[in-house]
Amino acid sequence: MSSGSVLCSVFVCVLVVAAATAPRFVGGEQHPPRVVVQGMDFQWRHRIAGFETPHRLGNLQWEASASKCSPKNVSTVSSSMTFTPGVDGDYAFPLVRFAVVESQDSDLIREKHVHVSATDHISPSSPASVDNVTTFSTTGRGDSDEAPSARVTMLANVSFPSATSTSSGGTTHQQVLGGVNLRLACVNDKAAGCDVCNSNGAWFSVFSIKLQQCKHDTCVLNATFERGWTPSHGGGKPLSSCLHYNLTAQVLSVAVKDVFTDSLTYTTSLFTVPANVTRHVPLQPDTLPRMLAGVRGVEFNLTATSKHPQRGRYFERFTFGVTQPRTLQRNDKAAHRNPRLGPRNQQEGGSHKGNAHGNNNRGADGTDGARGDGVHVVYDASCAVTSPAVTTYPINVTYALHTAVMILARPQQQQQHDGVGGRSTVQVPASGNVRGTPGGASSGVFVSGSRTARGVVCEDDAITAFHCSQHNLPAQLTSHVQSEYACRFSS
Repeated sequence: MSSGSVLCSVFVCVLVVAAATAPRFVGGEQHPPRVVVQGMDFQWRHRIAGFETPHRLGNLQWEASASKCSPKNVSTVSSSMTFTPGVDGDYAFPLVRFAVVESQDSDLIREKHVHVSATDHISPSSPASVDNVTTFSTTGRGDSDEAPSARVTMLANVSFPSATSTSSGGTTHQQVLGGVNLRLACVNDKAAGCDVCNSNGAWFSVFSIKLQQCKHDTCVLNATFERGWTPSHGGGKPLSSCLHYNLTAQVLSVAVKDVFTDSLTYTTSLFTVPANVTRHVPLQPDTLPRMLAGVRGVEFNLTATSKHPQRGRYFERFTFGVTQPRTLQRNDKAAHRNPRLGPRNQQEGGSHKGNAHGNNNRGADGTDGARGDGVHVVYDASCAVTSPAVTTYPINVTYALHTAVMILARPQQQQQHDGVGGRSTVQVPASGNVRGTPGGASSGVFVSGSRTARGVVCEDDAITAFHCSQHNLPAQLTSHVQSEYACRFSS
């Protein structure tokens, strides 16, 4: 059995395994590993006189993919991160979180890239532009000089063809989001009524990217954005008349034996520091080596007050994500508390979608998901945008993070070896297990622990004379990072 150590930080627990002792599993055709993005953490770092510098949200990208394993059993994971401010400069070290899945079945996880685009307008008199896969609706509050806003909703049907090598245990499919690439562009077209163009960013009041109405191999991608002004009218910065949205989303369809879908929703102040919420998963702990956590959607909605009807705000940080499932003893209080978000603000909802089990309180075998020794499965989730209280008008934010914890289906071919001709058996710990042990490979599937890639973005700021070069930072707003992944399957 491989030896290793566990490294934990906010949102992520990573099992570091000694490469020299990592077992290899051979047999069947070798396919490129699949990377499942599980979240991101973007935060501006520049300080002026010790104070944080929030910005409008601009372009956002969090994506990752893996190459086919080399003859030396190494795959290259390529991660891309984009984080741009409105018109001012700043720097950040954006982070993307993901898990890597290896399987002898190429259809275990299938992917599609879906493109949608539309243009909003602060005034409802002008129609939005639309491409051939998008429907849209815009609502403008142009009759209110104090709180003008515009909303755009883009919808796209996502359909996967029937699997050609369906996994023997895959009785159903679950769709989750992979990478996202959102590009914003201010429209400067006076003839179309777009006479004010200030920046390629927005003071968002609503941000939503989610999958809905999913049935077997079909889903609807719903992207909804609403922007407006801040109570101080952007600190003297004009509100752009029209903004064009161009979104590319990676949608993954996963063959599963069983799945628990969950939604973390709560309302709190924009000034609340992000924190993990530990969630109970009513699935059998014995299936932990084949479990994979994913994100079905991420949303935030700022709530207006009578004193400040303008809902737009500057943001310093945007983060969301899930960790790979782990096991805990039932009496472990860590599974039922969160130091910053009270239970009254959390909705503990979830449901199954697999093996004809529809009860949201039972595991795949009809139990509550706990073993006889009191061990049960949990995972951590978080979703937040934040701004500094000293420079931002107070407002509450309602969040919704839609997730799925999946038991991956077994491939049709299941052969396990230790790389020298003998069989290898890996014991799964009774408790405290962090995903990343090779226990799942015995079923023809290997799921890594949660991993991270961190990049760097920076833009010069003429007003404060901040220059990236003075801090040895590259002047770039998109960062590409490559890292090695030690493959567990050998061809």
